[in-house]
Amino acid sequence: FLPAVLQLMIMLVTVFSLGQEIKYHTSPHLLRMADGSIIRALVGKILPQTVVWWVMVIFMTAWLYRFNHYPMNGSWFWMIVNELLFVLAAQGFAVTVFGLLPNLRLSLSVCALLGIITFSIAAFSFPEQSMYKGLAIFSYLMPVRYNFLIYGNIALNGLPLYYSRIWFCVYFIYIFLPLPFLGRIKKAMLKPVYCP
Repeated sequence: FLPAVLQLMIMLVTVFSLGQEIKYHTSPHLLRMADGSIIRALVGKILPQTVVWWVMVIFMTAWLYRFNHYPMNGSWFWMIVNELLFVLAAQGFAVTVFGLLPNLRLSLSVCALLGIITFSIAAFSFPEQSMYKGLAIFSYLMPVRYNFLIYGNIALNGLPLYYSRIWFCVYFIYIFLPLPFLGRIKKAMLKPVYCP
């Protein structure tokens, strides 16, 4: 459950930090500091959070596998890479939600709802193979599902990276998913309108 809680927190903090810029009408200043580049503005806003999340996931990985002796039959290196990419994927998903709904209240609500549903739909509390097929499809929508699959392949089964390569590639889809919505985010930040 730790990765699911972490994903929920990452998504909420990411959306909250972007939404606060619009709420307090500081987003035009953020864009001016980034020379009008929305990519620079987002990286500047999210990168410090990313570093904090990376420290947390490294601690979490060490805590689980080193100090609590969870089974680690595979490579420590690839488990750490898995966790680092997981953070970026969760942030990418959150920025995408914010791009679709550049409203603090709505985007926070959507991230909270999806994050909470993840606990059951991503097969943490109920096996995906036993779900109705129409519901099981939705288990693959959130980044934490791929974290769970990589954990099973590498840490539990000790399989080489080859068997998890597709799940690692999916992380990159989440990381680059916000790109089509950058124009929408920039437009919302240039003319901030806060609807309580």
